[in-house]
Amino acid sequence: MSGIIGKLKGKKFMTYSHENMILVCPPLIITPEQLREEMVKVDEVLTEVDATL
Repeated sequence: MSGIIGKLKGKKFMTYSHENMILVCPPLIITPEQLREEMVKVDEVLTEVDATL
């Protein structure tokens, strides 16, 4: 889990985890486009991790 969080932080996606969960807590004021951009980062990291398994 720490590797996944590290990869996300490397992409400037600020998050944290609890046991086996990634907590995604966007700011209260965020545009749909900004949210899409951030979710692309999550998708890229999870795809990368999935490819290694």
